Amino acid sequence: MRARIRSSYPIHGNDTVEEQEITLATLDGWVTQQQIYRIDFIKIDTDGMEMKVLRGAQETLRRFRPVVIFELIPQDITDAGDSAEALVQLLQELKYRLLHEGSLQPWRDYEEAINSTKRGACVNVVAWPIERPLQAAT
Repeated sequence: MRARIRSSYPIHGNDTVEEQEITLATLDGWVTQQQIYRIDFIKIDTDGMEMKVLRGAQETLRRFRPVVIFELIPQDITDAGDSAEALVQLLQELKYRLLHEGSLQPWRDYEEAINSTKRGACVNVVAWPIERPLQAAT
């Protein structure tokens, strides 16, 4: 498969686009293929493609219950054809609570956090399985 990949952090001050041959796989497929038996933590940094990653990782999240950390950039998610609200809803359906990265305090108002994030800005989020006590996070 060929894909156009945008460099989101250009070194020389210009946004570059490269076309490369890549192989795509879901996390669920990769975990099965590699016969992975334990996952404790997942870091997602995909510049707006987080929802697509999570859709392909649902079985892994249900089975292993890892902590997940990711950058939530609502505009990038929208540009990728998804929504931050749908991402939050998916994680809630998978029985995760969302915590602020720095304080590990639960988000109280997801909509406010999403709407207050300006274009290009991000909110770092920790998705914590609801069955794990929060005191384990500190």
